[in-house]
Order: sequence, then C-alpha cells, then structure tokens
Amino acid sequence: MRFDGETYEPTTDKARLTRQVERVYALMKDGEWRTLAEIADLVDASEAGVSARLRDFRKLRFGGYLVERRRNGRPERGRFEYRLDITTRQLPLFAEDASPQLRLWKEPGPAVSDTNRPAP
Repeated sequence: MRFDGETYEPTTDKARLTRQVERVYALMKDGEWRTLAEIADLVDASEAGVSARLRDFRKLRFGGYLVERRRNGRPERGRFEYRLDITTRQLPLFAEDASPQLRLWKEPGPAVSDTNRPAP
C-alpha cells in the first residue's frame, strides 16, 4: 500500500497505517453502518485515523470503494455513521485512471467526454 501526505514518514508510519487499513477493512466489509467512535473502539485506533482510512478506501489505489455517510440522531449534533460498500466501486474521472481490477461498476457515473475534459 502506498500512503502519502505532508506528515507521512514511511519508516514510522507505513506498518502502522497498513495494519490500520486492514483492521478497518476487515470490520467494515460487512456493510454495516457504524459511527467513527464505534469503528475506532473495535479496531483500536483513533477516530481521526479511522476517518482517514475511510477516505483512503475512496481512492483508487485503496479499492475506489463507495463509502456512504448518513446522519445519526439529531442533526444539530453533527454525528454520522459510515458504511463501506465493497460491491460498488467509484468510477474514475478519466478512463485511463481505471486499473484493470476496477472495470466493473454497479452504478457508473456520467461519462466524461473529450470536450469537457480539462486541458492538461
């Protein structure tokens, strides 16, 4: 797995983040809704770390999965639940961004034509 970011240090972070990704995936692949606090408790990680791993799952290099979010309880509390859908992959913006493993889509988004593609 390839991690990045301004504060990422491969020698101290790679093994820890890899284990964290594996634990979050193992828990969330069942498709159940959970709060960040619930996930963090079950995988022994911080809520910030869990939130980052859920964002990672949306990236193509981590599977390009659909990560859903819904409100939990009163809206003014700002509490959310998350669900990982491993049967649905997000469509890359451009076809050349898709790896061979990500060719099947449950609900593909609109196609991007050359006329509305930004200039390189």
